[in-house]
Formats: sequence, structure tokens, C-alpha cells
Amino acid sequence: MHSVPSRQKADDRRTRFEQYGKDHPYTCLPDTNPFQYLTQWLLDAGIAPGRAALTWTELDHYDHATGGVCSQWEMKTMMRMSREYTHWLGKGSRQSDIADDVPYIERTEETNQALQARLLESREKSAELAKEAKT
Repeated sequence: MHSVPSRQKADDRRTRFEQYGKDHPYTCLPDTNPFQYLTQWLLDAGIAPGRAALTWTELDHYDHATGGVCSQWEMKTMMRMSREYTHWLGKGSRQSDIADDVPYIERTEETNQALQARLLESREKSAELAKEAKT
């Protein structure tokens, strides 16, 4: 979502989220409602675009600084989230279009058609915005 994919126009530095928007199947995230606090903890611990995954030491320091409230399962889950986030962030910048292996998008004829339609819509909107910017 925060990656900047390779594009034909090298000066186009929009992230995938900026390009496709929040409702696009490619930029939506899996439902994490019961565990949204883990995402906030991960951000608080220091995960950020452009840096490596958190280390166990960083997570341990975060847990200590917040009063030792993280369970073993929560620590392991945050570590996995950190690694997955940085993996997909790096992988997304090496792709020029929609990835074939996004784990939470079930590949059916219907979702493929929806992705294609949204991609075409995004390209048209990008062209319109670029034309407006020139005038």
C-alpha cells in the first residue's frame, strides 16, 4: 500500500494507495478488527515505510517501555506483521502492476474482472489529473 511501484514515468512517485484509493481491492487490507490494537502497537514500536523489520530487541524494549503488557503471542504476531509489512513494501516497489500473490485476495473470475475495471478507471483518472495539472 505504501510502496511506489516502477512506472513508465519515472517522476510519478505516487504510492499505490494514492494511485488506487482506499476502496480498491489491491490497497484494502484484511479485516483485523479484533486485533487493530496490534497494528497501533506496531506503529508505536517504530515500524515505518522505508526501514527494515523490527528486531526482537526493539519489540522487547517497546514492551518494557509500555509496562510489559504484550503476551508472547502478541510479540510473535507483531514480529510477523513487521516482517510481512517490510517484505510486501519492498516487493511492491519492484512490481509494475497488480501482484499475482496477494494472500488475502481470492483469485476468481469476479475479482480479476473487478481488479481490471478498477485499474482501467484509475488510469483514466490519472490521465485526467495529469491533463488538468498541465493547464
